[in-house]
Amino acid sequence: MMKSQKKIIKIVISFIISPFINTSNKMLAQGIYPERLKFSLIKPIYKSGDNSSPSNCRPISLLPVFSKIFEKVIYKKLFDHMNNNVILNEHQYGV
Repeated sequence: MMKSQKKIIKIVISFIISPFINTSNKMLAQGIYPERLKFSLIKPIYKSGDNSSPSNCRPISLLPVFSKIFEKVIYKKLFDHMNNNVILNEHQYGV
């Protein structure tokens, strides 16, 4: 997220938090992720070596700001649900 986008979100958060929470709850309840948030802009980032060779670049996905926020909200809700209901085994890899 770019610094200017973060600043804008911080300024308007008090105005958008209620609709944002309602939208995220509806998304989870219905199991639907908005189509407009399912896109990204792919930018090649130079790694090393010959800068004219595509194999020396790695792709970076630039996502919409709200997509990133929704992703964090959904992750937190799912993680809390799995922990509260003891769905994950403590020996599960990555826990």
